Amino acid sequence: MKNVLFVIQCFFGLGLSILTEQEYAQIPQIYDMDDFPTCLKENKIVCRVHFDIVMPNGTSNNAWNIIQKSRYGSVQYRKDKLKRIRCLSKSFVGKEDDIAKYLLTNENQLLRNYSLQANIEELYCRNYQDIKLTTFDYAVLFGTIGLIGITLVATIVDVWLDVTRVSGEETAVKYVQYFSMISNWKTLTRPSTNIDRQKLKGMQGVRVLGTIYVICGHTVLTILIYFVKNTRFIEEFGEIAIIGIVIGMYIVQISFLISGWVLANSIYKYVAKTGRLTVKDVIMFSVYRYLRLFPLMIILQCWEWSNLIYIKGGLPFDFMEMHRNACRNHWWRSIFLINNFSRGSDHCNPALWSLANDFQMYFISLCLFYVIFKFKKSRMLFIYMSGGRP
Repeated sequence: MKNVLFVIQCFFGLGLSILTEQEYAQIPQIYDMDDFPTCLKENKIVCRVHFDIVMPNGTSNNAWNIIQKSRYGSVQYRKDKLKRIRCLSKSFVGKEDDIAKYLLTNENQLLRNYSLQANIEELYCRNYQDIKLTTFDYAVLFGTIGLIGITLVATIVDVWLDVTRVSGEETAVKYVQYFSMISNWKTLTRPSTNIDRQKLKGMQGVRVLGTIYVICGHTVLTILIYFVKNTRFIEEFGEIAIIGIVIGMYIVQISFLISGWVLANSIYKYVAKTGRLTVKDVIMFSVYRYLRLFPLMIILQCWEWSNLIYIKGGLPFDFMEMHRNACRNHWWRSIFLINNFSRGSDHCNPALWSLANDFQMYFISLCLFYVIFKFKKSRMLFIYMSGGRP
């Protein structure tokens, strides 16, 4: 297996610089945190602090040389960057200078065992007892409960209508089925008799496999960006993870490409049926697409914006805080699906970039199809532009 991994790593240009267990034992642990549940129980302040390791008196030693050696690895953690979560007494409330001095002194005492020193790079403290629910938080909470209640009631009514075979107003029954989990499941799993859908099964299967890969990849990513106790294991796994990320980039591109093919098939069927594709059609298709994405998107952003995820805990990870601040300051970018033009730290939710890309390419594709059907002479031009052949 190691020989195979070596060949793959050489192909992708990846390094194999992994520290040995003996070398790891001679440098400080990158991540460390106090007992968080105990912090909450004792109403203590929780601080996230990042340290930069520096050479004491400008002289190198064994630990410092190992740290410098690790920087040449392709998927190495920065060994000169230490991340800590510490619990402090409430007596430190409002005393930022005292907090910084105490944490720095405490960390340098621990680093004496390695003949190293540290400086504070970033410090953030949170008192969870001061977190109070706002009107917005209650609106998000009760809105979510209301949506769940509507879904459950619609499902129960749908079952009752099916068992008693009672027919009501056709429109009313239809709206009940929109929210019914049973009706939606039946629609999802019902075998399709449509010839085109049968022909596109292979494409949809590729999209499903790609989606599974993306979900697994993001699950692993959440492990890599938070506190890890056994960083050596992650680094060894990271050599494979880098390859997975490279493959994932192609899978995302393939998924978008298949979406374009499926859209082309739908548009050609629509034109064959109606004999037209107007500006109004382009606008209406785009609006329908947006309305399909909007409900789940707004619920997700409201939860990330609210204090509900912190009211009973929630570690103050820098990644979570960064995107929570983005939800407060740049929420409109995600709502209007233009967040993919901003940097990652301004994304309310990192995954929403794909929705923005999807919608924008959907709209651009519709516009191109409109031009193709409006000016038939331009059809071959767009085929050449897309890399096709006559």
